[in-house]
Amino acid sequence: MPAISFTRFGDELHQLYAPPLRAPSTYRQVKQVLRELTAVPVRKTSDLRPAAIAAWLRLHPDRTPVTWASHLRCFRAICQYAVVCGYLKRTPFDFRKVSQWVRVDVLAADRPRRQTHLTVEQVHRMLAQADAEASLGSWQAGRLQALVWTYAFTGLRAGEALNLRVADVDLIRRVLTVQPRSTWRPKTVGSARRIPLIEPAAEVLDRWTPRTGCEWLFPGIKLRGPWINGGPGVKALDHVRELGRRAGVEHATILGFRKGIATNWKSWGGSQLARQKLLGHSSPRTAEEWYDEEDLDLLRGVVGRICYG
Repeated sequence: MPAISFTRFGDELHQLYAPPLRAPSTYRQVKQVLRELTAVPVRKTSDLRPAAIAAWLRLHPDRTPVTWASHLRCFRAICQYAVVCGYLKRTPFDFRKVSQWVRVDVLAADRPRRQTHLTVEQVHRMLAQADAEASLGSWQAGRLQALVWTYAFTGLRAGEALNLRVADVDLIRRVLTVQPRSTWRPKTVGSARRIPLIEPAAEVLDRWTPRTGCEWLFPGIKLRGPWINGGPGVKALDHVRELGRRAGVEHATILGFRKGIATNWKSWGGSQLARQKLLGHSSPRTAEEWYDEEDLDLLRGVVGRICYG
C-alpha cells in the first residue's frame, strides 16, 4: 500500500486513540505530536523519516529530555502503526532508538530547575493548617483536610483520589482501592490497585466519611458527583494551592504530594519495587525519570550517614 496523506493518517489515529479506547491524556499527547509534526513539515506518511525527527527536535529547543523521551515514545507507536498498515516501509526508530535521540540523564546546567515536589516540612505545615481549619467544623474544611491527608499518605494521582467513592475505603482493614468506573478509569492497567491506609490518615478519613453526604468520598458542593469540576477558585487544585499559601507554602500542587513521596522514598528506606507498586507505575524507571527530583538538602542528609570508623 502506498503512502497516504498525513491528514488522512491523523484521522485514523484519532479513531484509534479517542476515549474510551485510550485514556484522555494519551489521546491529547497523540494529537499534540501529530500537530507538531505538520509544522516540520510532514505531509505524507513517507515523510516520517529520521530527518523529520531531527527537525522536530530543533523546533522545540527548550523542552526537557524527559518530555522529549515521552513524545518520542508516542511518535514511535505512531510510526509502528504506519508500518503495520503499509503506509511506511520502515520506522525511523530502526535508525536511532529513543534513548539515542535524547539522553534523559543529561543535566541542563544552564536551566534553572524549579522544585515541584513538596518537602517533608512543607507537607507538615499544610497538614497542620488543614487540621486547624477543619477543627472549626465546616464541611468544606473537613473535605479539604481529608483530601490533603489522603494525597500526603497514598501518593495518589489527582484524579485517582477525586474519583474515589466511600465504598472504596475499607476503614476496618485500612485499605483504599483504586478501580475503574464507567465514567473514569485509571491511567494504566497497573494503576488499578489497593493501597494500605496508615495512621493518622486513616483516622482523618474515619471522621470524614460519615459527613460526605453522598457516595463520593470527595464530592462537589452540590453532592451530585466527584469534586472535579468548577470554575477558577472552585476546583480541588485551587483549594490545595490556597491552603498551601495560608500555610506559607508557595506553588503547592496536588502533584507536589505525589512527587514528594517519590523524591523522599529512598531516604525513608523504601525499595524501588515498593515505590512502583504504591504509585501505580508500569516500570520503576517511570519514577526515576518523572518523579525523582533533585533535593540537595535531602541528599545531604543521606550522605551524612556515610561512616568509615
